[in-house]
Amino acid sequence: MLGTCCGDMAILPGSKTRSGYMLMETSMAVERVERIERQAEDQSTRSFHWLGRECYGSPLHVAALNGDFDEVQKILQETPHQINSRFTYFSSWGEKKQEGSGEAIHLAASRREEKVLRLLVSLGAKISSKVTRGGENNYDVLHAAVYAEGKGGSSSMVSYLLEMKADPRELNANGFSTLHLAHQTGSVDLIKLLYKAIPNWPEFEDSCANDDRAGLPLEIGIHFDKMSEIELAETAPLTRRSLKLLIYQLPRCIPKFLQRMGADALNDIDLSEDGGDGEDGREDGRMDGKSIARFIEPEDIARLMRECPEAACALLDYCSLKPKVMSGHNPLPTRVSFAPRTWTQGLQKSLNLQNDLLVFHKEAEVWEYDTSNFTMPEWHSAITERKTPYNRKNHKEIVRDERRRRRMARRDAEIKVCHVPNLLTAEYFQAIIDASEADPAYARFDNDVVRSSIHYAFWHGACMYDVFQVAMSFWAVLILVFETCMLVFEEDVHVRDSRRLHPGSTWQAPKGEDLTDGGGCLLCDLHVATSWIAAKGLVDFLMEVLQFLGCYTMGQPTSYFTLGNIFDVFRSVAQQMLFWHPGRKIVNVVVIFCLWLRLLEVFSTAEKVARAILPIRDLAKGLAPALVVFSVGYFAFAHALFAIRDSNQPVWGQVFHDSFLTLITASIPEDSTHVSMDELCLCYLAVLMFSIFFLNIFIGVIGELYESEKGRSGLTFQELRAQSVLSFQLRAQILPSALCNATLAQVMASIIFCIIVGIQLFCVVTRWRLPHCEMIFTFLQLAMIVCVFQRPDEDWRSRDKGSVNKYLWICKPAPDGDEEA
Repeated sequence: MLGTCCGDMAILPGSKTRSGYMLMETSMAVERVERIERQAEDQSTRSFHWLGRECYGSPLHVAALNGDFDEVQKILQETPHQINSRFTYFSSWGEKKQEGSGEAIHLAASRREEKVLRLLVSLGAKISSKVTRGGENNYDVLHAAVYAEGKGGSSSMVSYLLEMKADPRELNANGFSTLHLAHQTGSVDLIKLLYKAIPNWPEFEDSCANDDRAGLPLEIGIHFDKMSEIELAETAPLTRRSLKLLIYQLPRCIPKFLQRMGADALNDIDLSEDGGDGEDGREDGRMDGKSIARFIEPEDIARLMRECPEAACALLDYCSLKPKVMSGHNPLPTRVSFAPRTWTQGLQKSLNLQNDLLVFHKEAEVWEYDTSNFTMPEWHSAITERKTPYNRKNHKEIVRDERRRRRMARRDAEIKVCHVPNLLTAEYFQAIIDASEADPAYARFDNDVVRSSIHYAFWHGACMYDVFQVAMSFWAVLILVFETCMLVFEEDVHVRDSRRLHPGSTWQAPKGEDLTDGGGCLLCDLHVATSWIAAKGLVDFLMEVLQFLGCYTMGQPTSYFTLGNIFDVFRSVAQQMLFWHPGRKIVNVVVIFCLWLRLLEVFSTAEKVARAILPIRDLAKGLAPALVVFSVGYFAFAHALFAIRDSNQPVWGQVFHDSFLTLITASIPEDSTHVSMDELCLCYLAVLMFSIFFLNIFIGVIGELYESEKGRSGLTFQELRAQSVLSFQLRAQILPSALCNATLAQVMASIIFCIIVGIQLFCVVTRWRLPHCEMIFTFLQLAMIVCVFQRPDEDWRSRDKGSVNKYLWICKPAPDGDEEA
């Protein structure tokens, strides 16, 4: 009976059916069922219920089941040969019957009757005896004691059976060990006890992982939901398989799991597995971050970051360690200067609040040094500032230079390397942004690795593209204003009109443009500015297409469709409308707003500016409830005003205009003699309600939201930069980025821009129309963008497994470090 119930309850969905289940087809199985039925009709047979099934056995079985020690002892003294007698039952599996049997010791074990069990063992009962099912062995006494009818067994009884050499690695007919059953019943004490009792754990774990019937015991615990997350984290074996399983099935357990691994829990894995050299583990046998990172892929971090940012940050912290020093000739510095080294770094530091961070992305995992040539890698000098050996005379000169002494002020610092390879991928930054729902407090941006990865990826790629976009928009505004001024202050306006209206002149009105209906005469003459802006719109649209292709390459095409990207597409299409309708006023108004709004994007490079602007931008998220209340009040008043006037005025005409004036500007009809008393009272009531109630609510809500957003503006600024990095890297998946080095690319971009400025100024001043200028401007802008993406030292494409790994190095001020002069 227990064999069927225990075994059946332990079957996971998708488990393989053992061939023993089909033995009921044989004549021998039929005979066993008939024998059980005859036994049930025997008057000396006792029936009892166990595991929800009707069983047939002797008084000994009934006494063992009920825990009647005296009765069991009496029966065995009178008839000792019954010690191994078996009770029987049969059950249905589908449309077929199958036989099961067991002994008294199984009944006592399943009911946690330790005293009876010890008596049975002392009188000759075997702990290796099996409960059968369908004519085959199912499970032994230890399984029955651990499962205990699904309630979880007694620790003292299980300890006793283990002392009696019961094998905890024994599998039942479904491939479940006692450890699987302990996880199924949620018995934390038994799980800890059985883990200690299983010798050679790696071998046992491998066998479980390769068995399709059950899998790992931890997987059973997660599947049956009998254990809390804390219990699962506290009992999970400290192995890489457990970590992988938690990543994919229960990531919230990972922080607690890593705390155990990093504290005093011993590692149960031989670090020499899979080609390891044993140097990745700590001296005390614990599994350190480097050995963990060997089995972690960037995709795992991205999955964790999206589902449970807290777990992802905990794993990144655990995999970030103080680097190993290769030689004492080049020790790891403990005091570092975070002062700017170049004028660009000085500008960067002046525009950003928290810039005490040095980040590198290198192939090395250790602090290297070439002992044969006594040289260190060039990038080390950015931290150590020791390009030449120490010289006492030079040192005195440096100390006497007060300006340099202040600039090179040093602070206690900590240096660590994140051993997760190739972390800076588009998938990783996409996951950081997608984690907003799982981490509404933006706590992930307080993590050192997350903040450093955004810092490095922004200043080594995305920053240049953002500055380029703002510069192009700024130049578009300048050339638009300049060309407009040139036309406005032209001496002979009539000459300008005749040139535009006659086909043979230098300037012509666009074909099909209606100058009398929504078109502006002056707007049609802004040929250089409109051509440049329209070409920029086409280039921006191509960039959006590249970003979508990058999302498709990443395997997440739907991630492109966000409000920000949709607005960017709208903005680019609006600018392209100037190709066909340069004189349309509404088109020009939309384009002008888009250009000026684009200038605000410069604050992605300036944290001081961003912290003042971001709270204002984010106010819209919290104003929705207040706007709903205002809308209801506004439409209610407009409806009431229309009803009081009882006129035939259009609903969207004077009534809504008057409602807006009354509610927003607190305007009351000046001549009350022409207004009915009902309408006048309604206006008084509306002004009082909106001025005293609604207006104050709006002011209070806006004030509270602004203070709240300002308090976390530093974290939302990191999210803004992460979005900028993601857009850059998605486009870098498609655009070539190794055509030339970054310096040459910047020189080429500067030359191209100078050519553009020269052409445009010449055309504006001389009133000469450049043939095919739209195509020329589009090509030149594309050429500059390709130059911006040239970073051959940083291949932002998704790396193949065979490519060279790169690791993130982080140098930051120590928590309690004091700046020294």
